[in-house]
Amino acid sequence: MTLNEVIVRLNNGTTIGALARELGIRERDLERKIKNAAIVFDEDKKIWRYMGIAEVESFSRGVKGKIFALEIDRPFISPKEELQHPQPTLNNADYEYRMYKDYLNIDPEVLTGKKTFFLSNSKKQCLAFSY
Repeated sequence: MTLNEVIVRLNNGTTIGALARELGIRERDLERKIKNAAIVFDEDKKIWRYMGIAEVESFSRGVKGKIFALEIDRPFISPKEELQHPQPTLNNADYEYRMYKDYLNIDPEVLTGKKTFFLSNSKKQCLAFSY
């Protein structure tokens, strides 16, 4: 099956998941192949369309093989970061610094006093002792 046939099927209402099962590949792999071929979903018109300028060369490729981004299509392919929706990561240096600042603000009395507590089998009873 070529990319042209895949786009026609997608525009006729077949889902990516169903098409991937039919082709015997993972849905994520099919999505990546479509992306590498500079094909995007047009939200306004609700159709899949080719964004590049070498339609004949791009659409003649088979879906079963590897689909690399053509040099002529690279400007039309969105970067990886946009598609993966990166999660904001906490900078460890900032986190450690905040922990250090919180530690400096702790009352030393709290750190030197021993606290002991015992748990019983019953959820209702919890005896706490401080010495």
